Amino acid sequence: MKPTVLIAEDEDNLALNLQFRLNALGYDAKEIVATSGDAIRVAGLWKPNIILMDITLENGEDGIETASAINQFLNVPIVYVTASNDPSILERAKNTNCYGYIMKPCDERNLVRSIEIALARSAIQNRIMASERMFRHIFENSGDHVILLDKDCKIIDCNKQTLDELPTPWTNSKDAPSTKSTISSKLNSQQLQCV
Repeated sequence: MKPTVLIAEDEDNLALNLQFRLNALGYDAKEIVATSGDAIRVAGLWKPNIILMDITLENGEDGIETASAINQFLNVPIVYVTASNDPSILERAKNTNCYGYIMKPCDERNLVRSIEIALARSAIQNRIMASERMFRHIFENSGDHVILLDKDCKIIDCNKQTLDELPTPWTNSKDAPSTKSTISSKLNSQQLQCV
């Protein structure tokens, strides 16, 4: 199946050129949007595999803010496409967990490389997140007491079973802590020893 690409670009000629080139290279780039609102709406409806996002959209709308808004509801790699080489814009883009940053005019080779690396990195991150969700589920739903320790034998985390059943210095006390972090710090203060 062809990877789907949403193009968020306000320059019509550039957007159409990108669309033509991407389709010729085997991508499915059927959607072009020029505004922040359209990018957010279409991303939510279409759920593309990747978004090429101009940093300055129609009417001066901010592509970086648009990408941040999309990332709130959709886990999709975003590659910025810009004519600006302003270091402050690059810093803002980096803070959005972007997958790439291409300077205009973008040649085909760099465009394809950026898209392929972004798609591969996204696939790896999705596998890691699925693994973390599975670990968290097993950790929290284990019938056994599970306590995670760091290299200095300090408690990092413990599961609900441990919180519910492990006798502690404050069992049946009105001073019982209410959160895992408080419990961890109190247990750590009891100087648990690693075996």
